[in-house]
Amino acid sequence: MTPLSPAVEERVALVFAPDEREKVRQILIEQCGENVPRWHMAGMDRMRFAVLKLSEGKVEKLERAISLAKADVRNVLVWSGLG
Repeated sequence: MTPLSPAVEERVALVFAPDEREKVRQILIEQCGENVPRWHMAGMDRMRFAVLKLSEGKVEKLERAISLAKADVRNVLVWSGLG
């Protein structure tokens, strides 16, 4: 499992309410890391920034964005504007 970088930690704090941040960190570490196929095409932080942006601060949307990344990481990059 790949830990969150300081930049991703900062983004989590900006996007999510304090009471959701720990859950979001766990989701990112467990579900949005090296287990995402072809993550290296985007880079870990860039991929995580993309799913955080698509989440709009909602855990359900974060989980949906991670599922999209697992299908094809390029989609979340393009849809988030980070492509």
